[in-house]
Amino acid sequence: MSLSVDFRGLVSCSFGDGTSVSFWEDIWDMGLLKLEFPQLFSFAKDTKNSVATFLSRDIENNFLLPLSTEASMQLTELAGRILNIHGISHGTDGWTYQWGSTFSCKQAYSAIQGIMTKQVQFTWLWKNSCRGKHKFFFFFWLLLERLNTRNLLKRKHFTLPSYNCVVCQGNVEETVEHLFFGCPYRSAVGL
Repeated sequence: MSLSVDFRGLVSCSFGDGTSVSFWEDIWDMGLLKLEFPQLFSFAKDTKNSVATFLSRDIENNFLLPLSTEASMQLTELAGRILNIHGISHGTDGWTYQWGSTFSCKQAYSAIQGIMTKQVQFTWLWKNSCRGKHKFFFFFWLLLERLNTRNLLKRKHFTLPSYNCVVCQGNVEETVEHLFFGCPYRSAVGL
């Protein structure tokens, strides 16, 4: 079984016969060995070995020799761990997801994407009761700063007598953020 790089971190393997579990790149009884023994991994003859293939040979035959000092120390530690393995059975390899035994696209997507913080403005925008086309307009014009505010006209070198907000008549420059989130007129009319 060949897993994508993103998917490998989502499942843990318990090997039966060890033919479908990658020795170095899958999370199994001994963890993710590629990251635990990086120097030793750099000397591996075949980085795609299954657990069954790796364990069927003498441990030294899996590596290009001579090893560096760090890799030699890691080999000694790996050999000690391999002695604690209960042996390969004749059953099939098992795969378990981080979130349980059944696969879910939503949970896989969430695990790959990670946790992202939401901007308060965008949460407010998508949860309000405006029509979809208004949300779409507001979102993209706000995002791309395409509304012709006085601040944008100033950056485009248009000459105006004043660049202050005309809605609230305050001494504040008219920007997208001010108009939609900071203008006192907006809160006075209940927007």
